[in-house]
Amino acid sequence: MEGVLNSWDQAKMTDIFKKYGNIELVALSRDMHPAKRNDFAFINYTTHEAAILCLESFDGKQLEGPL
Repeated sequence: MEGVLNSWDQAKMTDIFKKYGNIELVALSRDMHPAKRNDFAFINYTTHEAAILCLESFDGKQLEGPL
């Protein structure tokens, strides 16, 4: 997911995206040593269906402001 604000942590991301399904892991790029950007995150859901639902709900849109 692109457009992650610097003020958002793993708990905030989990809170935003849990409506699509059970989350296994949230990995913020700023916590990854080799990342050149810090405005994205990986969200791993426990089911494929939850991940697809999340992707379809954004349909190419980026995150904006407080959700």
